[in-house]
Amino acid sequence: MAAFPCRMAGDHVVSTFYPYWPGGDMTPAIRRDVPGETVDGFASEFVCMPAHFFTKAPAGYTHAEAATLTCTGVTAWRALVVCGRVKPGDTVLVLGTGSVSLFALQFAKAAGARVIATSSSEGKLQALRRLGADAVIDYKAVPDWGEKARSLTGGHIALVGVLTGFTAQVSIPALFSNQIRISGISIGSRADQEDMVRAIEANRLKPVIGRSFALPDIAAAFEEYQSQQHFGKVCLDL
Repeated sequence: MAAFPCRMAGDHVVSTFYPYWPGGDMTPAIRRDVPGETVDGFASEFVCMPAHFFTKAPAGYTHAEAATLTCTGVTAWRALVVCGRVKPGDTVLVLGTGSVSLFALQFAKAAGARVIATSSSEGKLQALRRLGADAVIDYKAVPDWGEKARSLTGGHIALVGVLTGFTAQVSIPALFSNQIRISGISIGSRADQEDMVRAIEANRLKPVIGRSFALPDIAAAFEEYQSQQHFGKVCLDL
């Protein structure tokens, strides 16, 4: 998404993913007018949008850093804090090194949780350790990585990320017997974003940014994502 300076107040602001979702639960009406999807987005030098399309950006953030928050940052925040209610001592399992997983790792550590992270790249596993992961698993070297993750914890696991496809077989009896809760996360509300910004400022968190491209090179930025070689967000510089 995008971050721009607010001319009236002099504040830097960041766009919201669902401008008509102020807070609470998602409703069908909230899904309308998604910038970049159903209405014009922010791949331009100047935009004019209603004030409720934005929140303040974290103090000290560059525009590129703030732009990482709208989709992936809020998704990780809602999954862990709003729906998952993560607390000190919990164990959080993050899959891969996508930007949602990297935000989830940082939010979980800030909340005092233990983090298990997965990747198939030794370089990325080392980077995950540097970000604070307590344990890492190479899912190619350990095909049964789920059992490995389970052996590392005896408690609740909050699973963030979809890397194994969009369908799966679920054992209904296992859901009941193990008191498992499944929550579908669709980004987050304006209130979620404002709460996240306050937490970021309080914990002095910074997003992980991989490569940045000039606006005319936007096609190359999408190709960078498709390569799946990046670590962290891919950004456009205006």
